[in-house]
Amino acid sequence: NPQHYDTNFEKLDVPCVLVSNRANDIGFQNLSSVATDDIEGACAAVEQLFLAGHEKIGVLGGKIGISRTSNQRFKGIVKSFENHGKEFDVERCYETTRFSFSGAYDGTKRLLDKYPDLTAVFAMSDVMAIGAMRALHNNGLRVPKDVSVMGFDGLTLGSYMVPQLSTVIQSAQSMAQRSVEILIDRIENGGGACHESVTYSLHQCESTRRIDD
Repeated sequence: NPQHYDTNFEKLDVPCVLVSNRANDIGFQNLSSVATDDIEGACAAVEQLFLAGHEKIGVLGGKIGISRTSNQRFKGIVKSFENHGKEFDVERCYETTRFSFSGAYDGTKRLLDKYPDLTAVFAMSDVMAIGAMRALHNNGLRVPKDVSVMGFDGLTLGSYMVPQLSTVIQSAQSMAQRSVEILIDRIENGGGACHESVTYSLHQCESTRRIDD
């Protein structure tokens, strides 16, 4: 929660790096950050679903007003919808849940109750996506035959799911390496905050399909 930085971080006077979340707009000169561009990554994920013929897309995500990650990825979703001349119906298409298997499982059931004719689900994390896949299965829906599922993160676990999870892969190794390099440089040489974006890749696997296949 970025609000915690506003109230407590000023007590620290040593170089710090926030990993996997942007800190460029927080404004502390000793707080650098290395992260994936969550807006563009989420936009690319939803774009892939549109390109596969899906227009009835449901989304599982965190609390937009509290979770910065959810906020940024939500902006990417809206951007993709706007690119296709569509308005994202938050009340019907978005279900708030925790970033957990059980939270996403329950959230998917709520999403299906209000959006029963959806053909695809974009989950803001792979953990959510996996919980969603189980909920869909338990509701008699096949992935991807009835509903495609797209995740975000690139957890190794997704590669061993059946079907294998389609997802936006963040380079955890690159984020970790650059974070340590920046931290050591600021400790040894000083200087203000440094903020970097790490590239992502979109992996189209077995949990998504073209709607006309």
